[in-house]
Amino acid sequence: MQAFRLAQIMEGRHLSCQDSFNFRHTMDVFTLIAFVSTSFLIFLKASTAIDYISPSEPLPDGKTLVSHDGSFELGFFHPGSFGNRYLGIWYKNIPVRTVVWVANRVNPLNDSSGMLMVTTTGDLQVLSQNITVVWSANSTKAAQNPILQLLNSGNLVLIDGRDGNSEAYLWQSFDYPSDTLLPGMKLGWDLRTGLDRHLLAWKNSDDPSPGDFTWEIELQGNPEAVLWKGSQKYFRSGPWNGIRFSGAPYLSPDNRVFSYEFVSNEEEVYYMFSFKNKSVLSRIVLNRTDHTRQRHTWSEETRTWKLFTYVHNEYCDKYGLCGAYGNCDSTQLPACQCLKGFKPKSPDGWSSGDWSQGCVRNKPLNCQAGDGFIQFGSGYKSPEYAVDGHFSIKSDVFSFGVTVLEIISGKKNRGFHHSDHNHNLLGHAWRLWMEERALEVMDTMLGDSYTVSEILRCIHVALLCVQKRPKERPDMSSVVLILSSENPLPQPKLPGFYTERNLPEEEVSSSQYERVSVNEVTISKLQGR
Repeated sequence: MQAFRLAQIMEGRHLSCQDSFNFRHTMDVFTLIAFVSTSFLIFLKASTAIDYISPSEPLPDGKTLVSHDGSFELGFFHPGSFGNRYLGIWYKNIPVRTVVWVANRVNPLNDSSGMLMVTTTGDLQVLSQNITVVWSANSTKAAQNPILQLLNSGNLVLIDGRDGNSEAYLWQSFDYPSDTLLPGMKLGWDLRTGLDRHLLAWKNSDDPSPGDFTWEIELQGNPEAVLWKGSQKYFRSGPWNGIRFSGAPYLSPDNRVFSYEFVSNEEEVYYMFSFKNKSVLSRIVLNRTDHTRQRHTWSEETRTWKLFTYVHNEYCDKYGLCGAYGNCDSTQLPACQCLKGFKPKSPDGWSSGDWSQGCVRNKPLNCQAGDGFIQFGSGYKSPEYAVDGHFSIKSDVFSFGVTVLEIISGKKNRGFHHSDHNHNLLGHAWRLWMEERALEVMDTMLGDSYTVSEILRCIHVALLCVQKRPKERPDMSSVVLILSSENPLPQPKLPGFYTERNLPEEEVSSSQYERVSVNEVTISKLQGR
């Protein structure tokens, strides 16, 4: 009957007031039904999105995986005007497609026949024409029920469905980054397997194949983050000082967007960041155009990515820009200047803006005439240099240790005098340390304006630096880490120039201090495998 009355309206026939009411009621019902139907279809579409595949369910081009919370999507795409297609992961709900990971960077597909599949043993393959393997990844062990799943973090992981442990990954995309570092992704080394997780920029905006710009953790000496432009070191962060990389003041624990950590132990060395506010999207990406490492955050208000920080921040931050014996000052023109007493090694290159060859001395160095950068009164010279003329980086460490003790005590090493003995400041400090009276070396003018543990740490480090034998001293990069940590340290041995006049042999030996226990902990440096 309602349908008949509606048909009358459509034919233009006259309706009574009651008919009009009935019509409006009918239309309200129709509207409600249409709304419910549409909502149901939207819900049905969302609920049918899948976040995993198994050996029996490959993923062809045109189909995608969507993480459970809808943050990330995996599928085949083409990045620019060319027809090449790649398997990748991108943000699902951002209008401008932002790709964060690419599988087959080196070997693209030239048509839409691509297919991602999981083998029955747990290996991953991207096939072309259902025959040719264009990309593959191997599981760390055979799986009985392999499942490939896209997580809410953007990590694509392979798990064994029969294992019962959803976090026991047999393979994960986070171990093989492209040009983007996401929250929870490690940049650095797994020393147990030799795995090096590093970022490599795209060649250009249309080509995700590896370019010449790299960001990695370098293990030589004390670990630090390094940017490479081809085979040339482009920027270094400086070693970790316990709070941030020493050359990265932009890393502040007080920022409201993200937190970060740096782990360095016998098993792993890596940098990682995470969100403080889960609603904020943030990523680090290598920009191949201007060779910078950029952090972006997503703005819902403008619906665009906003630049949060970038490295390098300043022209003079470029690694080795001015070469040896050159100094960079961005307020000068040119920015690179030779140190006093030096001249450009290549005048032609220097005048054209190529300062990479650095500077050389105006005249040859004459050590006998007292030439040198730093001349220390005899109180700062290391024993090997003062006696034999042998100079090394450990000689500088010795001088540093002397300086620290002078700052703490308020006294000079040279000419130091004490009524109880004839030792210099180094010997005096060492005796007090061995007698567990180290704080007595402090300048009384300091009053209570210090933290006992920090002062003792500084005295301990200084005594390690002034040890008689160079090989027993830490290098300066190790000193930086020691001062910023609370790790146990070895007991300092006899300092350089430990002598005393008019005392018996046994008085100057260390045997009188054998009652003090010795900590056998050693300082170790990580080396890349």
